[in-house]
Parts: sequence; structure tokens; C-alpha cells
Amino acid sequence: MALQNPTFHKLRLLAGITCAVALSGCATITGGSKEAITINSAPSGALVKVDGEMHYTTPTSIELPRGRDHYLVITKHGYEPADIKLTRSFRALPTIGGNILWLIPGVIVDGFTGGMWKFDRNHIDVTLIPKKPSGTNHD
Repeated sequence: MALQNPTFHKLRLLAGITCAVALSGCATITGGSKEAITINSAPSGALVKVDGEMHYTTPTSIELPRGRDHYLVITKHGYEPADIKLTRSFRALPTIGGNILWLIPGVIVDGFTGGMWKFDRNHIDVTLIPKKPSGTNHD
């Protein structure tokens, strides 16, 4: 009789676990480990440095890893630099809700990939302030 066969019960258990894992999502799957950030400046053509390394020119759209905060410096000759901190926050619903069937492994994966985070904003508009001419007396 197939219902009392131990192999049959193991296969049913394996099929159930496989379905549970396959049907449960996680923040990494639903949102990815990177996020697109659009950066505009007035005037355009400003240099954007991300974390002191990557260089872009406005207007631009870049993908940044969600796993940590990022620091942006936007500069243009004749203008004061603009410093921006792009902070992350916890994505509770996709991280907890999406991993409901396999919570601990899913949260660990989301933590390592950065999928459990989102940035505080994904669109940055900066108006650069012209530098004052040198030698101007402010008294």
C-alpha cells in the first residue's frame, strides 16, 4: 500500500517543502539588490561623485547597491558643491512578509544581498549655488 510506504511520505514532505520555498518570495527577488537613482542638477552638466569613486554627469540615472548608505557630491565649476547623503531604510513587508514560509534563511539572504533595504529617495534634484566672487567683503 503506497500510503504507508516511508519513501512515499519522504517524497510528499520534500514536495511540500519545495512548493513552500518556490511559492514564497523575498525582498531580494521582488526588489533586487540595487536601486535606480535619478540625479538632476540646475545647471545641468555637473559632476556627480558617489562614495568618492564613481563619476557621472547630470542629468543621470544610476543603480546603487542597497546594502549601505551612499554619499554623493555634486560639483560644477563656479558653483558651491552640494553634499547629499542617501540613506537606507528597512523594507519590512517584502522582507518579513515575503519570507513568511522560510523566514530565517530568507532574511539572511536579504541581509547579505541588500534586498531588505530601500533608499530614502530615488530622485534627487539639486540647485547649485553660484560661488561668490573672491575678494568680496561681507561686512
